Amino acid sequence: MSLVGVMDALATHIETTLCGPTPVIEQLQVCNELMPNPTLPCIDIYPHEEDFQEQVAYGATKDSWMFRLRVRARVGTGDNEGGQRLLLQMMDPGSTFSVYATILANKTLGGAGLIKHCSGADGYGMYPSTWATPVTGHLGCEWVVLIET
Repeated sequence: MSLVGVMDALATHIETTLCGPTPVIEQLQVCNELMPNPTLPCIDIYPHEEDFQEQVAYGATKDSWMFRLRVRARVGTGDNEGGQRLLLQMMDPGSTFSVYATILANKTLGGAGLIKHCSGADGYGMYPSTWATPVTGHLGCEWVVLIET
């Protein structure tokens, strides 16, 4: 499976689990790529900036690759308390809003790849939206997911 296919499958899995048919998180936008100007709350997926791909096995029929992806959740700060509460619930591995538990709920991603590891939430803080004018910021955090194809 290609990198794009893996990112699509992970985004579809997160969206299916958290967005519907009975949404766990209301109006959550899930993107299979970096989303520079999101509708909040938002989860986007993009390659990790360090060692994001590595060949892990060689075979007669196909090569196996490990992709290291960032899954980032961002919430608005207009309602500071509400935004922080939602993000903390998304970070809590025992919550029904848990992004960590959602990612690990389907480790095969419908055959697109095998989730080998998902880190705990990290990077709690402000994420500037540098593509917006004027520059704004969103509160967020990240998980690092390792997927083998």
